[in-house]
Amino acid sequence: MLTMHSFITQNTQPETVTYTDNNTAYSGLTNREVVNHSAEEFVRRMIHANEIESFWSMLKISHTGTFHIMSHKQLERYVFEFTECHNILDQDAIGQVGIIIAQNMRQNN
Repeated sequence: MLTMHSFITQNTQPETVTYTDNNTAYSGLTNREVVNHSAEEFVRRMIHANEIESFWSMLKISHTGTFHIMSHKQLERYVFEFTECHNILDQDAIGQVGIIIAQNMRQNN
């Protein structure tokens, strides 16, 4: 069974710093920086979990508003598609379209 710790270890470089809240599920991770939400600490210097919390929140909204039903079998595909869209949010509309077209061209070649 894949645990959260093994998933994180398998999908990050050894030198990666992981930013988390104080949830005990993350205890024992190496290279971990923590913000203590239970003490109402949400940001310390550059340490925060706001972006990933925003990502999951937007994915949940997409589930309800767009996808309606996400099968467990296809969940990885939904998350991958949403990740691709989320990663280009800093682009304007023309930039987003250009990135999507370039990705599709690479996939079709």
